[in-house]
Amino acid sequence: MTEIEAITKLATYQMSCDGYADKDELIIMQNLPERMQQHINSWSSGSGIKVSITIRIGGSSRSRSSSDDDNVISKEELCEIINSTISELDELPDDKTTTEFLENLAAEIDDSNLQFHVLKMLVDLSAADGEFDENELEWLAEVSEIWNKEEDLLDFMYMKTDEEWSINKGTLIRC
Repeated sequence: MTEIEAITKLATYQMSCDGYADKDELIIMQNLPERMQQHINSWSSGSGIKVSITIRIGGSSRSRSSSDDDNVISKEELCEIINSTISELDELPDDKTTTEFLENLAAEIDDSNLQFHVLKMLVDLSAADGEFDENELEWLAEVSEIWNKEEDLLDFMYMKTDEEWSINKGTLIRC
C-alpha cells in the first residue's frame, strides 16, 4: 500500500466517523494530494505531482489538479480508495476490528514529518464541522500515541479551539 492510499484511508475514516461528511470536510479531502505532496517521499521526484481528483458525495462534485507525469493518481483511483474504505469500514464487525484496521493503516506511515502533517490534517478534518465527535477524539488520541505525537496533537487541538487539552489514559479531554 502506498502512503497516499494509507493517508486517504485514514482521512476517509476521520471524515466519516461522526456519521456524515460535510462540505468543509469534502474540501479538505479534495485538497489532500496537494496538501501531502511535499511530504510523500515516493513522489518527491522532479517538479511535483500530477493529481486529478473528483469527489462526489450527496450530489456535490469538485475537481482539483497539479502536475508531474511520473506519479499520477487519477480521480477514479482516489474515489475508489475512498469508496472502498467506506465499504471496508462498514463491513468491520466491531470496534476492536476497526481499531486494528486503523492501526495497520497508521503503521504504513513511518516518516515522522509525514505523520506530523497527517495528524494536523486529521485534526482539521475533525474540526471542519465546528465540533469534535467522541469517535474523532478517540481516534486522534490513539493515532497520536501510535506515532508518539501526543504533544503535537495537544498543540493542534489548542490551535483549533483556543482551549487547553490533555490526554488521560488514552482519552483526549478538554481541560
